[in-house]
Amino acid sequence: MTGTRLDLQEQHRAVDAIAAVAGELRRMAARREERARDLFARAGYWRADPDAVEHSAVARALRAEADAIEARGSVEGGPA
Repeated sequence: MTGTRLDLQEQHRAVDAIAAVAGELRRMAARREERARDLFARAGYWRADPDAVEHSAVARALRAEADAIEARGSVEGGPA
């Protein structure tokens, strides 16, 4: 019984860690998206600010990594 309880505790810790990492990546992405919106607004619709484009690309990459981490966790028995 004790071994099973420890296994469950380890699984819960892994799930919590996956959720924490994915959550932090999503918060970082949100900050990058906000910065990109600010830069795009300053540049005007007639031109793209290279920094805004970079912030948008980084935000997409961070969100993709968060999705991948969560997907790997679901395959390994963690959160979906």
